[in-house]
Amino acid sequence: MKFLTSLLIFFANLSYAAVLVVGDLEGDFEKFESYLKKNTEYFQFEPEEGWSVRDGHQLVFMGDAVDKGPGGIKIVRLLNQLKKAQPDQVSLILGNRDINKMLVYTLLKKTQGMGPSEILRLPYIRYLKETGMHLEESLSLNALTSILEPFDSEELRLKVILKGMNAENAFEFMREELKELLNTPLVDDSMVYREFIRSMEKGGEFLEFLKLGQVMHVIGDSVFVHGGISNENFGKVPGVATRYSDTREWITAMNEWANSEISNWSEDFRRGKALLDYHAPRISGKSSKESVFYHRYSDSSGNPKLPSSGLLKKFENSKIKRAVSAHTPVGEVATIIKSHKFEIIMSDVSSAYSDELPLIKLEPNGTLIESYSPQLGDVVSKSVGQRSLLPDGYLTKDGFRVVGQRGDNYLLLRFRNRNGKFTPEYIERSLDEIYRIGLKSVIERGLKGCLEVFTQEN
Repeated sequence: MKFLTSLLIFFANLSYAAVLVVGDLEGDFEKFESYLKKNTEYFQFEPEEGWSVRDGHQLVFMGDAVDKGPGGIKIVRLLNQLKKAQPDQVSLILGNRDINKMLVYTLLKKTQGMGPSEILRLPYIRYLKETGMHLEESLSLNALTSILEPFDSEELRLKVILKGMNAENAFEFMREELKELLNTPLVDDSMVYREFIRSMEKGGEFLEFLKLGQVMHVIGDSVFVHGGISNENFGKVPGVATRYSDTREWITAMNEWANSEISNWSEDFRRGKALLDYHAPRISGKSSKESVFYHRYSDSSGNPKLPSSGLLKKFENSKIKRAVSAHTPVGEVATIIKSHKFEIIMSDVSSAYSDELPLIKLEPNGTLIESYSPQLGDVVSKSVGQRSLLPDGYLTKDGFRVVGQRGDNYLLLRFRNRNGKFTPEYIERSLDEIYRIGLKSVIERGLKGCLEVFTQEN
């Protein structure tokens, strides 16, 4: 059986030329379109058919299609078109910003015909405070209702709920995009509201996107997930008593469960509650580790961090050698985290200053990341099977992660936690300097030097 499993994985790895990874577009359609135009080795455009992935290659979108830019509708439409035209070459991973639109719709429907409900009390107060109204959080529901009655509306509630979900500008971004799509300078609040509702109901593009998406996906020896896999969430499927030990079996079961939840919710918004509860048990703190949408591969200062040795062993038992994630911003450059026989690719550069998406390319023999930043220039990161002397992805003894090569030298990253704000700090070092300082994995494993750790990790 082990031989058969290894054989299947071998042929799975040979079945693709390259897997291209795109994460956290968050409404920036221009950046996505520029990425496709720049990488015509992997994508092609035909006037009648539109964009497609070239034969032999695959595209994995890592989730969070909307909210922070005026191109979310176009992104969703394009991703839907790609997935339906090439279902075996395109994978759509659902992010927290995608799933939470189900919650937004549910809250709007639940409060229809009601005064400001208890569930909206605090979001309402915080929203109105920012508009200049001086309201106390202890304000009673009756008092708040009397204040809101003159101007309460479904449109206002949508604005409030979006702001409460860290998408304070999403309503205005939708308005901007509708002006373009409808070719009119006049788009009022009611038109934005109706477009959101329409997109979430039968025949709507966003509902279609949710149905086409997956919670997790496996290609060859790589697993793809928006947030991250932790000891707390590994093997668990909500409502199922059995905890899966095999990564692939677990992922299949999770996708089946999530797809069923989305399908049921689309028939009746009062259903699908289990998925909404699971996706964001709490957006910070220990509970976030229970959700593959919110868990982060990072420490308390925001620095990229490998999973525990126990979890790495579970991956190894399932022949998984690479985990690809989004959700956690890693500064200006997409980042590899590497250790003994395992690596994590962190793809979320949504907070970067660059107008370009990084090229993240996974091949059977390794990983290549090409990033550009106006501050840092071109940075190339490699993790190639038989070239373990490359320091990319390793942590230095003084706490910097090697994120890639810049010219003749290497770029290193460390995050600082300054009053709860994670700030990336970049430095440049030569290969000799990196070896002289030493790698943390050398110290931890009791090895004699960098050459030995690199050789053993082959």
